Amino acid sequence: MHVILLLALALWSIANEEDNTSIALATNYEEEEEFVEEDEILELDEEIELEELELEDFTPEALDPMGMADFGGEISDDLVDASLESVSSYDTAGSLFGSEGDGMATIGDGSGGAKFFGVKSPGKKFIFVVDNSLSMTKGRFEMACMELFRTVSYFSSSQQFYVLFFSDTAYPLFYPQTEENFAPATSENKYKLRSWLEQVHLVLRTDAREAVAKALEMKPSAIYILTDGAFTDNTHQYLMNMEGNKVPIHTVGMELKPEIGAKLKQISDKHNGNYRHVVVPPQIRDAAKRRWDKSNMHRSPGPIWGVALGKARQNKKPGNKKPGGNKKN
Repeated sequence: MHVILLLALALWSIANEEDNTSIALATNYEEEEEFVEEDEILELDEEIELEELELEDFTPEALDPMGMADFGGEISDDLVDASLESVSSYDTAGSLFGSEGDGMATIGDGSGGAKFFGVKSPGKKFIFVVDNSLSMTKGRFEMACMELFRTVSYFSSSQQFYVLFFSDTAYPLFYPQTEENFAPATSENKYKLRSWLEQVHLVLRTDAREAVAKALEMKPSAIYILTDGAFTDNTHQYLMNMEGNKVPIHTVGMELKPEIGAKLKQISDKHNGNYRHVVVPPQIRDAAKRRWDKSNMHRSPGPIWGVALGKARQNKKPGNKKPGGNKKN
């Protein structure tokens, strides 16, 4: 009997301990649920959304101009992603430059200076003279704009920028609502630049002299000239014959033949700059195939783009030809 009573007491004690443990676990779980209330979670989410919308928090990584999709790959400042459906875009992901370039702009500490396709330059005011001729397809124009935008997006608000596209003529910053002076690198102007780059068209010819002359007149800290082919005017001769220019001129050749790249290097050597040759990666080339059509490529005069092509045609009218067609004339 004594043994039976002891066993009964032992079983009763164990059962009570198990029950107490279960109650304690349930109580802890309920306390954790009460710790983070639903209202607090909603308030936190609202605060995050508001912070993301602040213009002063404008950063290159926060921007996705032109709706670019992600190709995947490791994300870093030295990597770029490009995906172009019906429009172009700039972002950070996917290796692009390999041995031909040092990666994208990485100046973001407010110390000033610029870095465009790996070419660094100190200063506060920078001008980018960029080719928008008809040959800038197959991802060339997209890659140029990606790097241009990233470079400017890393500028501090105390720095200034200006952009000139060139083809049949010079197309200044924010054309056709042209800005004549440097634009401070504020969040608003960076956003405006991003939007403007979406609207630029490609036009026949590669006449850069007007754009280069305008850039030199503005006396920047440095000028960057980018093209994918030989100039169709006397830009090379104009710059090589120039004396006394103190503004560094850096040149970037995009998939150039060696002899054309050598001429760009002559310009940068003459004007205390650096030359860089870059190649468009397959990701951008493939994605840009659907980017250009007759609506944004101009071989004939247009009301906004290709405005100088009309002047060339007027000079070729039959009435302007010399009579007789004498070759000696």
